Amino acid sequence: RDGLPGLAGRDGNNGEKGDKGEPGTPGEQGIQGPPGPRSGGALYTRWGRTTCPGTPGTELVYFGLAGSTDNNHPGGGANYLCLPTTPQYLVSGLPAAYSYLYG
Repeated sequence: RDGLPGLAGRDGNNGEKGDKGEPGTPGEQGIQGPPGPRSGGALYTRWGRTTCPGTPGTELVYFGLAGSTDNNHPGGGANYLCLPTTPQYLVSGLPAAYSYLYG
């Protein structure tokens, strides 16, 4: 065309990417946070027991009853459920669809 040529890209450069700069220096280290929860060791389930052995370092973590479905009834859950020691029973009749739970 008859007009003057325009500038070569933004700020007058041709838009090519330059070399990557060197990484900056690390900042100051922050203060140490609070200690996390105690971890490690092993957890043993003592089925049918009401007490833990008096071995140093052992403690009772959970108390209750474990419940699940019968292996002969299809449709139940795969995991154990933690049941309360004082259950609340269903007062009105059985619902239209239900599953068996044994504890």
